Amino acid sequence: MRVLGVDPGISGAVAFLRLSGGLPVELEIIDMPIGRSGKRAQIDECALAGEIDARNKGEPFTFAIIEQGGVRPQNGRVGAASFWLGIGVLRGIFAANFIPIETVSPHVWKSRMRVIGDKDASRLRASAVLPRWAKLWPLKRDHGRAEAALIAVYGANHPPIGIARKIA
Repeated sequence: MRVLGVDPGISGAVAFLRLSGGLPVELEIIDMPIGRSGKRAQIDECALAGEIDARNKGEPFTFAIIEQGGVRPQNGRVGAASFWLGIGVLRGIFAANFIPIETVSPHVWKSRMRVIGDKDASRLRASAVLPRWAKLWPLKRDHGRAEAALIAVYGANHPPIGIARKIA
C-alpha cells in the first residue's frame, strides 16, 4: 500500500509512504514546492504535479490524506484565499492522477497519533513513530515534514471505508 500524507500550506510537505505487511518500508518527503506570484509565495502547481506524477509510476498510490486546514484571523483574507487555493491545487493534482482523496482534521489525526503540543511535539512524535527516518525533520522549521509523515501513518492505520474494503 502506498499513501500520500499532506500538510498543506506554504510551510507544508508531502510524505510518500509505502507499507508492506502493514509496516512502513519506504518514506520520502518533499517540502511543498513554492513559487511567487508578485510578492506572495504560493504553491508551485507545475512543480508539485511533476513530483506527484514522477512517483505515481508502477504501483499507484492507494490514496492521499490531506490535513483539513483552517485559517486563523491573523492570516487575513489574502492568506485565507491563498490557503484554500493551495488545497484546491492539491485536490486537482491528486484527482488528475486518479488518487482517491480523504481529509482529516488536525484534532483527529493528532489525537489518534498522540501528538500533544506544538510543532516540536510533531517532530518528536514522528521520530518516535518512524525512528528510521527521524533525520528527515531535524530542524524546528521541518515540522511540516514531520506532520506530513504522521498524517500518512494515520491514513495507513485509518484508511477511508471504501479504500479499507479494497485493501482488506
